[in-house]
Amino acid sequence: MPPPPSLPAPPPRDFARVAFVVSAFAFVFAYGFAVGSFNVFPYGVIITGVNALREVRDSWRTDTGLRPNLFLEPARYAGTGVTRHDDARMAPGLTLVAEFIDGGNELRLLRADGTVLRRWPVRFATLFPKPDHVQPPTLVPISEWHAELHDALLLPDGAAVFNFEGIGLAKVGRCGEVIWTLPRMVHHSIAPAGDGGFWVGSKHFVTTASPYPHVRTPFHDETVMKVSADGVVQDEFPVLDALIHSAPGAFYGGAGFGVPSGDMIHLNDVEPLDAARAAAFPQFAAGDLLVSLRGLSLIGVLRPSTHRFVWTQVGMWSRQHDPDFQANGHITVFSNNTIEPGAVPDAKAGTPDPLGASTIVDLDPVTGASRVLYGGTPEQPFYSAYRGKHEVLDNGNLLIVESNAGRVLEVTPSGEPVWEYVNRFDATDAAVVYQARRYPESYFTVSDWTCR
Repeated sequence: MPPPPSLPAPPPRDFARVAFVVSAFAFVFAYGFAVGSFNVFPYGVIITGVNALREVRDSWRTDTGLRPNLFLEPARYAGTGVTRHDDARMAPGLTLVAEFIDGGNELRLLRADGTVLRRWPVRFATLFPKPDHVQPPTLVPISEWHAELHDALLLPDGAAVFNFEGIGLAKVGRCGEVIWTLPRMVHHSIAPAGDGGFWVGSKHFVTTASPYPHVRTPFHDETVMKVSADGVVQDEFPVLDALIHSAPGAFYGGAGFGVPSGDMIHLNDVEPLDAARAAAFPQFAAGDLLVSLRGLSLIGVLRPSTHRFVWTQVGMWSRQHDPDFQANGHITVFSNNTIEPGAVPDAKAGTPDPLGASTIVDLDPVTGASRVLYGGTPEQPFYSAYRGKHEVLDNGNLLIVESNAGRVLEVTPSGEPVWEYVNRFDATDAAVVYQARRYPESYFTVSDWTCR
């Protein structure tokens, strides 16, 4: 029989091609490592895409009316409602809580034991049936499960003033009757002014020529706004203009040149220095405004008469909210210390890296000295990636709103918890608490909170 055919000789090895392929794989691996480690291109593109996918993943149930995921986070704390109250050591009074509860946004006035004294369910579509003031129109909520509250306060007669985040300010009476609405893009905090009005943040959508050097359109030009007691705008001026003309390094040094549209400074708090505390701050004047610019991790004091900053400060806070003037001449700050989405909420607590564990910081604006009043350790865990409030109560306790976790906590000056409220949604999740304020019962002129 004939011999089997011989196999063809293998082709000669192309060592240059092999070297090229190996080098290419090594380069891709090394560059991928650099992208993840040093945030070089296309890290930003990848993160944007990942975050967009997360948003779709998290929001589709809300969009379809199945589950309000936009208001929920995994529960971190046990129990529901008031889970702790030490009457002897907590500051007495009634607590106003603004939250997502029972399927919608609501304000509730609570006694120390959690008894609901009064409730104000609020609906954006009812208060603002034609939201033409919201720009761009894509920001108009498509349902009540897409409208978020942010701040709320009560007046002595039981009326409530509150805002839907970035889309409107409103006042309702003790029994929920609408007194006025302000169809402006009001957002974040509401602070009482000495004349019965309010200081708030607002914004305008700029699509044409930018009024600021090196800032590209479109963007939201954020403003400080004074609103009268009857809901009329009395004054308004842009914060970015004040920053560029009185503290340009604070903006350009923090945000960089060629700033695109988006969240450049993120004004999230405006608070006036009242006459009672002005003597403790001789470097400022009564009526000056303490503001927080989260995008720059900066706080500052604005003078309304000149529309200019008279003081700015960065410090041991990051992505902060709610700086407050205190009677001792210091300023306290809710420092969010935000980390990337998806990170373990308290993964960094108790380590040299402060990120991922929120803190309440005390600042001496004269010396610049700062210290942590509460948080940042495994023994004092709390974390809110965004939002967040705090209040130094009359007895020296701290009332802390851990918004994303759906918790309000009161602690003594030594850090001992004496009151806690948890807004639990179900067995796995907690719902957001936007704001909480403690009022002495003597603050109110109301003797009967019942409504027919």
